[in-house]
Amino acid sequence: MTATTMFKREIASNNVITWVLRVVGFIAMFIGLNLLLNLIAVLPFFGNIVGFSTFIIAATLSITTIVIAWIFSRPILGVTLFVIAGILYFLKFARKPQAATTVTFDNYLQKYTSTLII
Repeated sequence: MTATTMFKREIASNNVITWVLRVVGFIAMFIGLNLLLNLIAVLPFFGNIVGFSTFIIAATLSITTIVIAWIFSRPILGVTLFVIAGILYFLKFARKPQAATTVTFDNYLQKYTSTLII
């Protein structure tokens, strides 16, 4: 076995370990945020936060953590990941909440009886 082959194997092994640790860190952050937000989901204001937004928040925080490390070691990749985290953050918090629609019996009758053919 040559030295070049040994270095290539070690680099590949380190890459696999790095990605496994990133995924495990994301899963731990997602589970922790989900548990935390489920505790406060009983309050009416915070009940809408739990769900897919937990995934977005965990992804944003995970990528931000990775970005901080990459900015010091590889600035171009770090800035690229920082932009991705900013886009995820924007997607989460720039979305307008949908207005709740009230369904009454009269609205229901108007909607569904207008299409009936008598």
